[in-house]
Amino acid sequence: MFIFSERSVSIVNQYKFIIVKRKELSIDWLTCIIKSKAPGSKEFILHAPDHFDLRVQSDRREAFLDLLKLRFAYMKPDVTLKVFGVPQAGLKEYHVTPNRRMGMEHLPPDEYRLHDEELKSRDEYERESQKTK
Repeated sequence: MFIFSERSVSIVNQYKFIIVKRKELSIDWLTCIIKSKAPGSKEFILHAPDHFDLRVQSDRREAFLDLLKLRFAYMKPDVTLKVFGVPQAGLKEYHVTPNRRMGMEHLPPDEYRLHDEELKSRDEYERESQKTK
């Protein structure tokens, strides 16, 4: 179990769901992770466009995200879970609540993608391997 600010968050049920205050967020609903790169910031967002976003802070952010990325890669090997690193400490502008969802995505620009932290899908890995040959 991981503790995030005043919330208790865990990955449960054969590592398929993230539970927050009795809400379930399926790992395979995720499309990206947005995290702050500001010094000392522990904040990140788990973005699920057809559901709710989860905005949390954790002293163990990197350990949790590493576990999450591995589980996502196991569940969806044909999809790359994008990881964005933004310079600002607060991520409120990227947090999509159920009321704001209505087809809008507030993702950072691609220039903030952290390609080195992503576990690539099979297709993307093969495309990048072809470029380096």
